[in-house]
Amino acid sequence: KLHGDASNRIYYRTTLDGKSVIIMQLPEGASSISEEISKSPPPAELPFLNVQRTLEQQRLPVAKVMHNFGRILVLEDLGDVTLEKELQQHPTEQLHWYQKAIDLLVRVQDLKTTGACIAFQRSFDATLFNWEFDHFLEYGIEARQGIKIDPKDLKVIKQGMNFITFGLTKLPQLFVHRDFQSRNLMIQGGELKLIDFQDALLGPSVYDLVALLRDSYITLPWALVEQVIGYYLKNVRAP
Repeated sequence: KLHGDASNRIYYRTTLDGKSVIIMQLPEGASSISEEISKSPPPAELPFLNVQRTLEQQRLPVAKVMHNFGRILVLEDLGDVTLEKELQQHPTEQLHWYQKAIDLLVRVQDLKTTGACIAFQRSFDATLFNWEFDHFLEYGIEARQGIKIDPKDLKVIKQGMNFITFGLTKLPQLFVHRDFQSRNLMIQGGELKLIDFQDALLGPSVYDLVALLRDSYITLPWALVEQVIGYYLKNVRAP
């Protein structure tokens, strides 16, 4: 059994015909709370399979689905080296790997609209953005600090959040991975590969960029953040 981080999916590594593979067991119902919050119609198939097929068809680097047994999938084994682990072992290579991550992000954001993909049928609306803000208040502040936000302060905070939400919903919408960060970028054969993409949807381009550069696991020096943002701006295509 493999460690699954915050996911409610269960993973195992085993061998099949002498080859290492990953077994992914999906839960019944929605695979995440945010999937329930986003007001998309019930998918005709598992979101993971749906998005994986689109990414693979458009030549994005993802694990192949070798066998499908409903909520138990047999996947290609991409190994154990995440971007996070690679940078822990080789911190001097940060710029190299973040430029490769940006190259991949640009390709992801350039995905063509396809009605068959659930990611193009749901989007970041005000409800979902505000749910994420509320999640931060509950767990990032109150639970973590052991405090209860004063109602007067909470009112001011929510006014600020609503202002941000309004601005984000007015930005051009494109394909958003939703969790494009160092633990969801695997390194195999010197290249990056995507995992954990089942919550993909339409949203602002800045979302995945911020997820990459300000993720929960790696703190980058601000000079490097600015350098990588500059690299992104030189390579991204206008929406």
